[in-house]
Amino acid sequence: MTFMPGITYLLKMANMKIFLFVFILGLISCGKPDETKPVISVTAPVENQVFTGGHPISVKADISDNVNLHMVMVMVMDNTGGHMLHKDFHPDTRTFTLNEAFQTINGKTYTIHIEAADHNENKIMKDVTVSTN
Repeated sequence: MTFMPGITYLLKMANMKIFLFVFILGLISCGKPDETKPVISVTAPVENQVFTGGHPISVKADISDNVNLHMVMVMVMDNTGGHMLHKDFHPDTRTFTLNEAFQTINGKTYTIHIEAADHNENKIMKDVTVSTN
């Protein structure tokens, strides 16, 4: 059985190559996790803007993420807790342009709430308060 040490050596070398292959593959695929939150830039309306009641208000925002957006949500509530607008979007893209509108009532204050999240659950929220006369 003089050939056994040769086979043992070959098996050890094969196991070492498999180990090195798996180790290197792990290093390559183990990138830094995405910890960057999306960005929301509200373009309309501006904070504390006053509108004429009975007319619609446009809500516009540019939303982006360094990888991909999973969810964008816009919600508008008046000062008595009434929902004026509530929409969810699932763009699965790096950028998304929000362009929605809601009808107003005289003498109300409205909170416009926008949320965005990416696929790694990095979230951001932005609120804008406006009113009508």
